[in-house]
Amino acid sequence: MSYENRTVADQQPALAVLAQIGAAFPHLPGAVFNVSRLDLDEVTVSLHDDLGDFEAWRIALGVPASAVGYRTQPGNTVLTATVEWGGGTVELVGYGPLPQRDVERGEPS
Repeated sequence: MSYENRTVADQQPALAVLAQIGAAFPHLPGAVFNVSRLDLDEVTVSLHDDLGDFEAWRIALGVPASAVGYRTQPGNTVLTATVEWGGGTVELVGYGPLPQRDVERGEPS
């Protein structure tokens, strides 16, 4: 089946992961959630403006600190991590301000 013909029913595995996250961690900071039409068991959780929110999610989902990716883009720090959780894949993406050391080195802001 091509992804163009997929339905919400096909996305049920990812929606189930989201439901489990909501039940297990109602205290976590709010986020932007994306359910893909391509990877039917994958959920992307995006957290903006506060890397502390990313850290709370990382700890709750049991992602080791050593598994977190770090990069910068103009004006932002980007943290990423992927974990198998609740029968699917959860990708965490956190955006925050550049650390002062990167600003001092001339990273674009």
